[in-house]
Amino acid sequence: MKSQIGVEFFLVLSVVVAFSVILYATAYSEVGKTRALNDAVLSKSAIDSMAQAVDFAFLSGNATLLRRELFVSPNSNCFYNTTSGVLKLYCTVSSEYLKELTAGKEQVFSRELLVPRGKLVLSDCAPFTGGWVNVTIRNEMASSGFVNVSCKNA
Repeated sequence: MKSQIGVEFFLVLSVVVAFSVILYATAYSEVGKTRALNDAVLSKSAIDSMAQAVDFAFLSGNATLLRRELFVSPNSNCFYNTTSGVLKLYCTVSSEYLKELTAGKEQVFSRELLVPRGKLVLSDCAPFTGGWVNVTIRNEMASSGFVNVSCKNA
């Protein structure tokens, strides 16, 4: 009788431990995917805000000055511009889960900028990772012919 209770106890305990291990592994994976998507969303928000400010400064005319304080995810490198095709800003997000979720695409792009290619200068803006960044955007089209974007750690 006592040995039967002992065997049943260990059978029940092994089933409970097996379910716990399975649930822990699933939860760990889902938390990793959520963090990866959070990094991508933070990067996309920063890039879109910068792109909107660059277009606004370009369209507003000479001597326009805008300042933005943007948050960059600790798992991303931000504020690059494309070298071919249409002019866009982008961040590269590093995460094993993001590769899995997006079929290997680790870059988050802004919309197409209205600034002509070659007229945008990113001064000290790449790479920024992990924290707040103060961004200053100046339209200097009359003097130097560029929209100048400068970045500093906050």
